[in-house]
Amino acid sequence: MGRGSLFLYQKITAMNFRKLRALVVEDEPDARQGLIEGLNETGEFEVTGWAGSVKDAFILIKSQMAEALFLDIMLIGGTALELITQLRREEVHIPPMVIVTGCGDFKYAQELHNHFKDEVVHILTKPFWDNWQAEHDKILDAIYAQQQVKRLGRPAPVKQKFINIQDGRQTYYVNPEDIVMVKTGQKGQGKTEVVFQQHTLTCGLSLAQLLDKLPFDFVQINRYEAINLNWLSMVDQADMEVRLRAGSHESHPIGSAFFPGLLSMLPNKKQ
Repeated sequence: MGRGSLFLYQKITAMNFRKLRALVVEDEPDARQGLIEGLNETGEFEVTGWAGSVKDAFILIKSQMAEALFLDIMLIGGTALELITQLRREEVHIPPMVIVTGCGDFKYAQELHNHFKDEVVHILTKPFWDNWQAEHDKILDAIYAQQQVKRLGRPAPVKQKFINIQDGRQTYYVNPEDIVMVKTGQKGQGKTEVVFQQHTLTCGLSLAQLLDKLPFDFVQINRYEAINLNWLSMVDQADMEVRLRAGSHESHPIGSAFFPGLLSMLPNKKQ
């Protein structure tokens, strides 16, 4: 295929821990392939399609649902700004964007970040492998935090006395008010856990799927944990962690991308 080709990957992983579907828009074949391989190797992303031109990228983004878009600035047939403008004009859903840039384009990338702050969650500078793990973690935090903003921006779900939680052949009916927190294993290690004061249930849903069933009192504090604010006892802003009223003195870390959202949900917060 040529540099401006459009390519879709059809295999989507179906598992308790669902990988984030990512699209890569990059005109340089070597950089594109390196980014695709790097993302797929993380265990938390699954690249489902790529494009190298503005035209093909528009078709790709319009036709593929994704949770992340890795977008180079300079493309065949135009720029990232022109692509984003076209997507907005035609009201195409834009997933959280990571702007991919060389050092020479970094100022332009910052301008995109400022202008499209609701869509651009991170700037990734080439070469990707310099401090990749730290960049990868920041990107994931930013994407999940953006997902939470959108979740909490939707109409609140109808409050239910009980929700059903299925684990294998067993179905449990629980009052959401009794749930202290929900958490999932890293990179698919273990099932999602629903934690009560005295016991824990496992669940066949991903963390995101479970949060869609729960009221907005449940707020994600990092990539793997969401807490019920009604069980919150302490927020340590210095050490970025919380403690819950559940008979344990265990602390739970707050991801930096999730911290502003958590504070916005608390009464009498300091500005």
